[in-house]
Amino acid sequence: MASIGMEIRQVRSAVRLPFLIVAVALLLWAALVRLPFGIAPRADADAALFWLIGHGWRMGELPYLGTWDIKPPGIFLVFAFADAMFGAAPFGGRILAALAIGAGAAGLYRFGQRVLGDSRLALIAALLLPTYSLLFDGLANKPELFAAPFVIWGITLAATAGRASGQLLLAGLVMGAAPMMKQTAGFEILFLAGYLAWRHRSLPALAAFGAGLAMVPCAFALYFAAHGAFTELLDASVFGALLRLHGDGVTLAEAPVRVLASLKTAMPLLLLAGLGWAERKRLSWRGAGVRPANPDAALLTWGWLGAAALAELAMRATYPAYALPLLAPLCLLSARVLAALTLVERRDLARWALVIVAAVVLWPVLFQLLRDDPDHDSQPLGIAAYLRQHAPGKPIYVVNYDPVVYQLSGAPTLTRFSFHQHLVCEFPALPVAADAEIRRIMERRPAALVFASPTHHMVCELPERIALVHALARTGGYRKVAAIPGKAGAVEMWMPSSGF
Repeated sequence: MASIGMEIRQVRSAVRLPFLIVAVALLLWAALVRLPFGIAPRADADAALFWLIGHGWRMGELPYLGTWDIKPPGIFLVFAFADAMFGAAPFGGRILAALAIGAGAAGLYRFGQRVLGDSRLALIAALLLPTYSLLFDGLANKPELFAAPFVIWGITLAATAGRASGQLLLAGLVMGAAPMMKQTAGFEILFLAGYLAWRHRSLPALAAFGAGLAMVPCAFALYFAAHGAFTELLDASVFGALLRLHGDGVTLAEAPVRVLASLKTAMPLLLLAGLGWAERKRLSWRGAGVRPANPDAALLTWGWLGAAALAELAMRATYPAYALPLLAPLCLLSARVLAALTLVERRDLARWALVIVAAVVLWPVLFQLLRDDPDHDSQPLGIAAYLRQHAPGKPIYVVNYDPVVYQLSGAPTLTRFSFHQHLVCEFPALPVAADAEIRRIMERRPAALVFASPTHHMVCELPERIALVHALARTGGYRKVAAIPGKAGAVEMWMPSSGF
C-alpha cells in the first residue's frame, strides 16, 4: 500500500494454530461478545414467535397448522430444541445464536486458511464476525444468524472440494440447510451453483452438489407430507415467502438507497472493503507475500458479497436484519486490509496497526454499549407479571405488541396468528381474512387485551384494524385497567369489567 506511505513485509502469515483450538476459542469469543447483551430483558418479536411455534411442535402441533408463520421449518426446529433445553427462558435462544455465530466464525477462519491462504487474515475475519453480529438487530436472534454457519461452511467446503464428489455432496448438504433457516440464503446457493458450474464444467460434480443440496429440504418435505401438512408447508414457507417480496410498501427504486443506508452502523467494514478495492493492485489477493490457495479467491469473496446484497435488495432492505448475511464476506474483505496493516515494517506504524485492528474489532461492542437500544426494556417482564397476577393461565390476545408476552406469561393464545403483524398489518400471505379472524378472537372472550402505546406503532400497522379491536372490546364490556410503562410508551392492558 505504497500510496498511503506504508511498506508491507513480504512474508507469509505467521499464525499457525491447530484448527480445533481456534474453533473452540471462537465459540468462546462469540459467547463472550454476545451473551452479556442477552442478559438484559429484550423485546424480540421474531424469536418469541419462533419459540411459540417450536414449543407447539414439541407439544404435538405442527408448524403452520398450529401457530402460523412464513419462515421455513428449520428455524422452528432450532427453537423447539431451545425449548427442550432451556424452557420458556428467552436466554436459551440467545445461547444457541451465540453458538451459531461461533460456528460461523470458525467456518470463516477455515475459508481464510484454505481459500485465501492466509491464517492471519482468517483469524482477524473470524474475530470480526461475532462482534459485528451485534449490529443490524442481530441481538434479536434473527434467522439470518442461524443460516450463517451453513452458508459459510457450505461455501468453504465447495470452494475447497475441487471435483471431489464426496466433499461436494457434503457442501450441498450443509448449504441446503441454510434456506431452511431463512429462504433468502437461496441467493448464495444460486451464486455458488453458478460458480461450480463455471469452474468445473463437470456434470458429476454438479450432480453431487445438487444431490446434497436437496437432502435437508426433502427431509422436511417428507416429514410434513407424512403428517398430512405438505400443502401447508408449501403455501407458507414457499409461496407465502414469495409474496413478501412486495417490500412492505418500499419500491424497488428505493431499495438500493435503503441497502446502503442499512450498512451505516458497520461503517468500518465498508471503509476497509472500499480501501481494499481502491488499493487492489498493491493489496491484491496475491499481495503481501501470501498467495491464495484458490485462484478464484477474489471472485468467491466479492461474488458472495454480491449475492448477499442481492438478497437484501430483493427484500427491499425493509428491516435491518436483512443486512446480516453481508457480514461474512465484508469481514473477509476488511480483514484483508487489517492483515496487511499488521505487516508494516516501521515499528511505530506496526504498533498503531494493532490498535486499529482492535478498534475495528471492538467497534460494535462500544456501539451497543453507548446507544440506547429501545428493545432493551423490562416492559415485557412487567406485562407478564401483571398477567400472571390478574389472569393466571387464562388465554389473552396481544393485539399489536410483542408476542414475547405469551412466552413470558405462559398465557395461552386464541389464534394461530400470534404474531401481531399478521393481523394488524396488510400481510399478503395470510391464509384467512384478518378482520374475520379478529372478530373470531374477540368472540372467544380473551381474559386480557394487550395494546401497544398509541404513540408507538409499526409502519405497516393499519389504524382501522386497531380501531376494530377497540370497538369490539368496548362493545364486549372491556375497559383499560392498567398501563405498563416502557421506553416506547406505556402498554395498555384491557380486561372485561366483570372479570376485574
